[in-house]
Amino acid sequence: FSHMNGKHHSERKSNGSMQKRLLPLFDATELMDSTHGEFEGREEGFDYLELNKSPTTKFELEKKRLAIEEEVDHVYERLQALEADREFLKHCIGSLRKGDKGLDLLQEILQHLRDLKNVELQAMKNMDQCASV
Repeated sequence: FSHMNGKHHSERKSNGSMQKRLLPLFDATELMDSTHGEFEGREEGFDYLELNKSPTTKFELEKKRLAIEEEVDHVYERLQALEADREFLKHCIGSLRKGDKGLDLLQEILQHLRDLKNVELQAMKNMDQCASV
């Protein structure tokens, strides 16, 4: 299983640039007129030419865009984790079909997962306590 987890971890890293390509919404909002360097016209009552003149508004929009990109990245990472979990569950089901040895292995894995969860919960609790001080 460790080989499989490493594989998914490296895929997650290499897919970082692909995440940016999954955001056509942002590309559509930044349609620039190549000759004037200004946003093209109005869309849904929003004046892009006026927007281009306001640095504060542009900064706020860029900040919002970055926040959305970060959220999409987080969702994409979670999707990758769920796909890895799915593969793990497939292997678990295969182990169950092998009888007692497979069941023993799954119980051992389950205990390790419980231990990891407890460590993570303790770390989060410690961070919360540090933040409140």
